[in-house]
Amino acid sequence: MTQVKHTACPNPKARCTLAKPQRGIRHVAPWVFFWKRNRPPPMQVLCIPAAKPTEYCTPIKPDSTQAVILAAGKGTRMSPLTETRPKPMQMVAGKNLIEWKLEALPDEIREVVIVIGHQGEQIKIYFGDAWRGKAIRYVVQKELNGTAGALWAAREHLHERFLVMMGDDLYAKEDIARMLDHEWAIGGQEIINKEVGGEILSNPDGTFAGMNEPWHFVEHGLMNTGLYVLSTEIFAYDPVPVGGSSTEFGLPHTLTVLAKDMPVAIVRATKWLQVTTPEDLQKATEFVSMKQ
Repeated sequence: MTQVKHTACPNPKARCTLAKPQRGIRHVAPWVFFWKRNRPPPMQVLCIPAAKPTEYCTPIKPDSTQAVILAAGKGTRMSPLTETRPKPMQMVAGKNLIEWKLEALPDEIREVVIVIGHQGEQIKIYFGDAWRGKAIRYVVQKELNGTAGALWAAREHLHERFLVMMGDDLYAKEDIARMLDHEWAIGGQEIINKEVGGEILSNPDGTFAGMNEPWHFVEHGLMNTGLYVLSTEIFAYDPVPVGGSSTEFGLPHTLTVLAKDMPVAIVRATKWLQVTTPEDLQKATEFVSMKQ
């Protein structure tokens, strides 16, 4: 999206981007400001100059930035531990995996949306409606139909820009901060040995081009860490199936389509751990001990 300077914006610390007119908005005379009918985030305002596209103004680092944690999966590869406790609630050094993610979030994240499913009531009971000043709300993914399906289940609760994290992975706080420096971003971990995961493909300018995961292995290159910075514009695209016999819809696959229309940055992770099996919990203990 093209960034423009808008001297008439009521917020002096604003960033304006060209955008299509939104649903539910009444178009009024030039330079008259108005609010969305639906509850807008703080400082969020739309303005229509004469004979120009709609300009959307938000603070450079809005206080209303959200985080989404996808935590609905059954965690079958973590069995038998997941028979009594969902995978994102597995304990590592005295805290569960979701707690470690919440601790890594910057202050600008004021609200966290957790997508739950398998044994999700345990997550709701444990965290309640807030955690250290961050509001928490829950969305139930009724059909386990992939990462895009999980995000689409939460779409009504999201506004503008947000961070997406996998419920069972561990991320470095500094990497999350660098992700939020971009309008659109996907996190990638450099791999030098063969590992299971989706390989990130890049354009000549270094931006995200798509995924290469026919066998879901990466020999050498960048593996998708499941960390994203997105905006609600992604919901203008249809979720893309992961392919094959799977009935799931993939978030990186959908982002590949969007990346044809706007640049998506690739942010290299300094630390990331994919927690998949019971054996990975020991690795997770070592991971968090390096952070402390």
